[in-house]
Amino acid sequence: MVYKLKKNIITIILVILSTQIANAKTIKILATSNWVSEAELELSKKFEEETGIKVEYELIKASDYRDTLTYYLNVGDTPDIFMGQSGYSDLLSYDIKETALDLSNQKWASRLDPLVAETSSLDGTLYGLTYSNISGSTRAINYNKTLFKKYNVDAPKSFKELKKACAIFNKAGIQPIYQPFADVWHQVLMFAELGPNYAAKTPDLAKTLNQNKATFLENQAMLKALYQIVDLYKADCFGKTALTDSNADLPKAFAQGDVAMAFTTITFYNSLKQLDANFDINSIGLFTHPLGDNKHLGINPAGPTKFVYAYGENQKEALHYLDFLTSKNNMETVLSHPKGKKSLPLINIKPNFPQYVIDFLDEYREKNGIVLQTAINYINPQWMDIGADISKMVQGNITPETVLRNIDIRRATAAIEAGDPAW
Repeated sequence: MVYKLKKNIITIILVILSTQIANAKTIKILATSNWVSEAELELSKKFEEETGIKVEYELIKASDYRDTLTYYLNVGDTPDIFMGQSGYSDLLSYDIKETALDLSNQKWASRLDPLVAETSSLDGTLYGLTYSNISGSTRAINYNKTLFKKYNVDAPKSFKELKKACAIFNKAGIQPIYQPFADVWHQVLMFAELGPNYAAKTPDLAKTLNQNKATFLENQAMLKALYQIVDLYKADCFGKTALTDSNADLPKAFAQGDVAMAFTTITFYNSLKQLDANFDINSIGLFTHPLGDNKHLGINPAGPTKFVYAYGENQKEALHYLDFLTSKNNMETVLSHPKGKKSLPLINIKPNFPQYVIDFLDEYREKNGIVLQTAINYINPQWMDIGADISKMVQGNITPETVLRNIDIRRATAAIEAGDPAW
């Protein structure tokens, strides 16, 4: 009798366990590998341990990601959470009102940085969680203070001073600026991150461009910046191998003292520390890109963002996962992780930056603005096309005017396809 009872209890337990396994949920997330940190992957395992809900990341090659996401959204078989860049034109390209859940009432929504929330919203409705190193993705020229001191060079504050510094380093056999044209996307940053400078010189820049009352081609500040990029290239400011240089090789070149300057993120020090744990980050300095004698710092509140698919089978679990990621303890875990993000755009979460980066950001707290690709619609989707045009431009195959004209043509095409009433 006792044996029978024990056997029945064991049978009941096995049935319960098998039922739990059968009912176990799996959240699927679509992203690119460079959008998901190791710290986040570790958190997803912790989430599974605490909730029994498994998280699977489908990581797509960056160059193939937009096409893959478009395919999923078109066929209606999108993972529970899909990632994409935030920003007006990107949200339109995802048909976000139709494809994603309204997240405005989620408990973490009120803690999002207002600018970041705005770029993840459409017509006042929040659709995404930007779980990204927004402050850390701010770009400036990182320079080797040791080399600058050795050759008696001050941080340039104008285009003329930048060219003079390039000439000094070229004479010393040191590549002045690392500009990896081979990556195609990188050279666009020199042009687009100067959005605040263009806005300062062009009244109502974003408003007039987004309302189709102005063009890129007629903007003299933009045209000047492109001509100066050509000037830098011809003066070998980007070195002899700029067209074949790759961004992946930048940390090693910088750490070895082969290059004096690099226009990259203000958290570039992290890449150098990963390369060499003993690298002295205090040997790095920062200054804003002085094309067009720029005095502003470009801020990009847009970034890789998580959207919950409106027709997913696991919406409740997906929302639970976003709550989990935004808990104070879990965000602090991400920021303290050696390979984690250094900041997150939620209020009351202190960034994990060294003092020289904090000082630099403080210096430009009143002199910053939104970068071109976020302030102006229909720029981000044509990013690689602009990069290809800039490569042709520096080689003399097309003019700066043609680069701007092509941007206008592609913007008009995208706007018409999106049904934008301004076009």
